[in-house]
Amino acid sequence: MDGRVVSFETGEPIPHVEVCVFGSDTTCVRSDAAGRYRARVTPGTVTVRFRTPGLPLALVRNIEIAATAPGSVSCAMTGRIGLSEETSCLPVRTQ
Repeated sequence: MDGRVVSFETGEPIPHVEVCVFGSDTTCVRSDAAGRYRARVTPGTVTVRFRTPGLPLALVRNIEIAATAPGSVSCAMTGRIGLSEETSCLPVRTQ
């Protein structure tokens, strides 16, 4: 699985975000300076959590990971949604 993490407001990459994939096992990695990450995951249904200081947790739930096509999950994080301690990832805007 791979993807990228960006600011919803600016579209700029967010480096050093902790990205954890929870399924039959747990894998955690950090995004690089360009906001990109890559994680080895076991096929099945997973939840992906994005966490960085100063922003609410962001989650993507019930992602199906296939052995033949691991897929990509990207996240646009924002600090504007602060009604709870976690939010869903917002769509990543394409330029």
